[in-house]
Amino acid sequence: MLCRKSRKIRLLTLLLLTALIMLSSQSICADIRALWVTAWDLNTPEKIDKMIAFALSHNITQIFAHTRYRSDALYIPNRFFDTYYNPEPRSYILNCEVFDPLAYLIENTIDTNLEIHAWVTVFVATPRTIENIAIEHLYKTRSEWFTKDFLGTKMSYNSYEGAYLDPGVPEIQDYLITVFLDIVSNYQVQGIQLDYIRYPDSQFGYNPAAIEQYNQSDFESNSFHKWKEEQINRFVRRFYAEMKYHNPDLIVSAAVISDLNKAKMRYSQNWTEWLEDGYIDYAYIMSYSTSDEVVNRELLEVQKWKDRIIVGLRTWTENGRPYSPNLISSKILLSKRLGFPGIALFSYTGIRANNNFVLNKALEGNSSPANSLSNNFIFGYITDQNGKALAKIPVSLNGNAIKTYTDENGFFFFNQLKPGNYWLKTEKGINVVFSSNIYIPSSPQVFPVKYNLSFTD
Repeated sequence: MLCRKSRKIRLLTLLLLTALIMLSSQSICADIRALWVTAWDLNTPEKIDKMIAFALSHNITQIFAHTRYRSDALYIPNRFFDTYYNPEPRSYILNCEVFDPLAYLIENTIDTNLEIHAWVTVFVATPRTIENIAIEHLYKTRSEWFTKDFLGTKMSYNSYEGAYLDPGVPEIQDYLITVFLDIVSNYQVQGIQLDYIRYPDSQFGYNPAAIEQYNQSDFESNSFHKWKEEQINRFVRRFYAEMKYHNPDLIVSAAVISDLNKAKMRYSQNWTEWLEDGYIDYAYIMSYSTSDEVVNRELLEVQKWKDRIIVGLRTWTENGRPYSPNLISSKILLSKRLGFPGIALFSYTGIRANNNFVLNKALEGNSSPANSLSNNFIFGYITDQNGKALAKIPVSLNGNAIKTYTDENGFFFFNQLKPGNYWLKTEKGINVVFSSNIYIPSSPQVFPVKYNLSFTD
């Protein structure tokens, strides 16, 4: 049985849908107009065709396509190149064994102005029911990677959004980076977005391997919360470095908690630091309240960083109460009035279910493509001769003028460097493993340099 219909029928469907959707009204403008599209609206060619028609008719500029749902693939791992290890199983949401949603979406938007971004969930790793997950799934093959609460109880898959991997386990960070590198190496996406880049709640993070790392760290005994925050920070730093090294023009973003205090204290997600230190190009804040007053308060709280913040707004109906498109439009207007560069709607499923097609004119406006943050950086990894990561190794630029240490994955990172000459040096004790002169030119928008270094006996 074929998984795709004929091109002629698809084109006719697109034209009919476009004609129907163009019957809507109202007018506000924004530069970036993004749409999150969940896995269930990407699992057949027909659904993708309808979604593309909607996006084109509603002046959408970015599609965030669910590419990794719960440690599973809505794409083909190692599709062309197997440079990066990626054992993730095919998502149970896909019925057809040969259909590749991400490739199909990219292929059918090449001649449009739509940017396609791979939307990946990070630390939440299971759905809330596990009867459909594959035998190769991490929950079955790497059960020791999942987080535990302060009583030592493993997180249940039927709690919260599902069971989470523990960010404090170095192996997990290595694994995730290689999976994400495989995606961007095999698909021509314009961006990649991190979601659930946090802990599930404040009482989690007590995986034994994570606790061992904490006990070996330089953090004070009463600063476990700060240590957890740093585990998220260092993953984002490394993710950013690797993605930009692969493609300096790739847009790196994160979907984040809109309440700053809750983000930091409950979820260890200090995303404003990511913006300030240049670890992401954009933060997409999930300002999902139905109240204009609440959304206004949240947006005023983050005004300092507004040039790099896209306002995520809810579109779904809850408890059978219709959520008026007028309320969505008022929040689009609010974000524009406060000077934010764009909005994102969560999600296409919600719009479709709520029949919110009157948003067409509300999303009109002149658009410009998203741009990478201007940034120059040097990063790398230090290992022993057997490939084992070495932590706490000093690395310096220009003597000790700029100095850092490798983390638990042997990773080091110097960011936001001005154009000019740099002298990189790293050493273990009195043994110098590397010394090099680096020239950073003034013309590139993003200029990454990577080194893989190792000590020998």
